[in-house]
This record gives sequence, structure tokens and C-alpha cells, in this order.
Amino acid sequence: SQGICMMRDASREFMNKSICPLCGKPNDCYMENSKDPKDCWCKDVIIPKGIFALVPDEALNKACICKACIL
Repeated sequence: SQGICMMRDASREFMNKSICPLCGKPNDCYMENSKDPKDCWCKDVIIPKGIFALVPDEALNKACICKACIL
């Protein structure tokens, strides 16, 4: 399965990588919270088609979408 963590682009910075770019609430990203990304909630989530089109350009590939916005 493929998670939604999309913030490992070291060449770019987003203001706060722990905030969901869609709703502005904490995204509970395991990488941002110093937890093992292999255990992240996103690893078993089915990602809806078109969800990344909703992410503002300035946040795309820089911050993870939260579970509430994915589901």
C-alpha cells in the first residue's frame, strides 16, 4: 500500500509540515512527529482520486493531508 506522506522534497520548504494543507488542522504525520513512518496511519489508507488536485500549489509535495480530509 502507498501512504500519502509527500513532504520529503528537501529542496522546498512549507511553513508548517505538520499541518494539513486542506483543512489547516494537525495531519498527525509520523515523520513530522519523530515516529517511525512505517507505522503511520496513512500506510493502509486508500487515497481518493483527485485529492491532490485540492492541495494548494504552494503546499503540494510539502505537507501531508490529514486522515479526516482523506476519509
